[in-house]
Amino acid sequence: MTDIEPSEELTGNMQQLISAKAEELFNLCDTEQKGFIIKKDMQRLRDELGVEPEQLEDVFDSLDIDHNGYLTLEEFTSGFGMFLGDQIGDGSGNEQEMIEHNPNDKEEQQLFHDTLEALGAKDLYDDEETIMGLWMKLRENDPVLLRQFEQFIGKITQEIRRSKLDHRSIEAALQSKSSVHESEIKKLYDEMEQQIKAEKAKVLAQEKLKERELREQMDRELRLKEQQLSELTKKQSDLEMKLLRLNLNESETKNENERLQKEKVQLEEQLQELTKGLEESKNYISQLQNQTKKEKRDRAKQALNLTENIAIERENLVKQLDSLKTINKRLVDERDLSQGSKVSYLLYKLCSEL
Repeated sequence: MTDIEPSEELTGNMQQLISAKAEELFNLCDTEQKGFIIKKDMQRLRDELGVEPEQLEDVFDSLDIDHNGYLTLEEFTSGFGMFLGDQIGDGSGNEQEMIEHNPNDKEEQQLFHDTLEALGAKDLYDDEETIMGLWMKLRENDPVLLRQFEQFIGKITQEIRRSKLDHRSIEAALQSKSSVHESEIKKLYDEMEQQIKAEKAKVLAQEKLKERELREQMDRELRLKEQQLSELTKKQSDLEMKLLRLNLNESETKNENERLQKEKVQLEEQLQELTKGLEESKNYISQLQNQTKKEKRDRAKQALNLTENIAIERENLVKQLDSLKTINKRLVDERDLSQGSKVSYLLYKLCSEL
């Protein structure tokens, strides 16, 4: 066995990530924002952690050290940190016990690297040995917690890659704008130099031409040169103004980039708030669905009871009808018997008279 000692920076990062995850799970349970959760609130983690209700109750009992029936954020975070092996930074003995592994076990190492590659975290972390030691320890002692740890690494990997991609996009945009401004400024400088060179060449040609002319034209040529010099000065002033405007535009572009960066941060915060609201809506919808299912079961039970009562009443009515038929038959027989006796008496009396 080889002891792997994680760096202090990685240990601190792991502790921060585990604490943040614990707080996220606590807020998922405490939807009413009471500041504490009870055993019933823990059942909201079934979909998040993929465990059975009985297991969540066992976890609650193990975290409820003082047995007061509820957990605060501090108790939940502390217990969750120990539950995920947050003792990495608590002592060298605990560090070695939690992350020791066998470097000669090639199959375990290959399986770990395959898992990292599947999660998209291959060659993303500086100290994979420390993560591999913790992964092997969880694989040996608690496969359920191992699955949660792999999901946790997957989420962190996605966040890191998304941050790097955003950073590269911003750098590329800034470099592109900077290169465009530099090329425009260079182009203006080249045009200005070409114009100055052209003007100088023109002036020299005119001077050489005027030297060959008569002295009486010198005054007129001198005034002409002064006028040309004034025009050149004006053009140079215009070019300087253009250069100043370009510098101002560059400063405005820089300010615009800073403003966009601030807006990006604000949009990310709004996205986090919307994500939180969406999670709360999902929980509320789940509660409504459960309540609807319960109401449907109650209505079905009531309908079944009503059907049973109707069947009982129908059976009683059938019995009463049979009883009425029997009574009616007896009355008919009695009536027939009575009518038969009267007919016999009349026949007897008639025979006597004859």
